[in-house]
Amino acid sequence: MQPFSWYLNHVVIGAKETNLPTQYLAVIESIECIEDLNKHRDSEQRAIYN
Repeated sequence: MQPFSWYLNHVVIGAKETNLPTQYLAVIESIECIEDLNKHRDSEQRAIYN
């Protein structure tokens, strides 16, 4: 099962905020994700960081 892109975005931002090693961050960023067909939910989740 692949995560939604907005969820992976949460994980990447958290990894950067906690200064995880760049190698670990690269592994996280390489995870394949899918787009959420619920555009409202996608927008709400991404708006958390704006």
